[in-house]
Amino acid sequence: SATAPWILPLLALAGWALAWTDGLRFDHGPDALDAAVALWLSLWVVSATQALDPAHAFALSVPTLIFVLLFVLCRRGEVRVRRGVVDALAVLAGLQALDLLAMPLETAPAARVLAAASPWVLVPNDAAWWLCLWPLWWQRAQESVAPWRWLWPASMLAQFLALAMLQSRLAWLLLALVWIMLWRGGTWRRPSAWGIAALALTAIAVLSLAIGKGLASIQARLQLWQAAWTLWRSHPWLGVGPHGFGPAYRGVDVGPWVDPRQTPWPHQLLLELMANTGLLGTAAFLLVAMQAIRGLRWEAGTQARSRAAALLSFATISLLEASPLRMWWWVVLAVLLGGTRSDQARTSG
Repeated sequence: SATAPWILPLLALAGWALAWTDGLRFDHGPDALDAAVALWLSLWVVSATQALDPAHAFALSVPTLIFVLLFVLCRRGEVRVRRGVVDALAVLAGLQALDLLAMPLETAPAARVLAAASPWVLVPNDAAWWLCLWPLWWQRAQESVAPWRWLWPASMLAQFLALAMLQSRLAWLLLALVWIMLWRGGTWRRPSAWGIAALALTAIAVLSLAIGKGLASIQARLQLWQAAWTLWRSHPWLGVGPHGFGPAYRGVDVGPWVDPRQTPWPHQLLLELMANTGLLGTAAFLLVAMQAIRGLRWEAGTQARSRAAALLSFATISLLEASPLRMWWWVVLAVLLGGTRSDQARTSG
């Protein structure tokens, strides 16, 4: 990613400044989530050293290093550190949305994205990462006081308009999920009218994803999944190396390719992890996911619901579209994992 060169020194400088001012807390040992993340990243490095092309694996793993720095800042920093990161991402998303909206109305969605050249947004579906953080931004709006509390709703409104213009079906699916988690009201046994409307919106989004893409697109996706599965079977323990699916999958025999374009990932996170980091790396990542879910304080009301909605949205976009090749995937993952420990625990240390 073109943003990697300046993000790394910026995060390193921020970490040094926080450590110098006692803004980072290391007076308590690592917990289960810290250990799970360390295990996963260790296996990531081991897999890269054993990759079919180690230079390629390490060269494209710069976002992984950014994740490490950002995870430490969000996890060990004071509460204001993570809030500052969340707020900065809201500003970035709002500016990206305004940039996309500024294009002439007749500009096609894909051409609009290319012309905007916004960080981390390469195709219309990439803008859907905004929705993964909507629950956190909504929570920040509720916690803040006027006039600053209008920052987050204003950014979210601009994002909504931009997503409508980009015509991303994935974004509408994520919006429905967020809506269900945050604003459904009632109970699961007796949902409110808002909850019923949200379920209907989800059904429409799923049908549009299935029908609108067409049979050829579904067949092309199935071929990619078959190729990823075959690569994993040929390299079961450590895979072909991080980000190795793109260079390797064309050598797999799955019949004539429905989509002749080169595809850098199989559009299914677990299959991508299996092909690239093998069974060991995938199991370690699932351990991270399990610890993140356990770290949620479900009894904490709206705060826990916001975190749960964010994690659910992130899991959905990861399983349907996203890849560790995307910078935003690592950034959002670091922010979400950094918030699984309660604010009270991080403050008291």
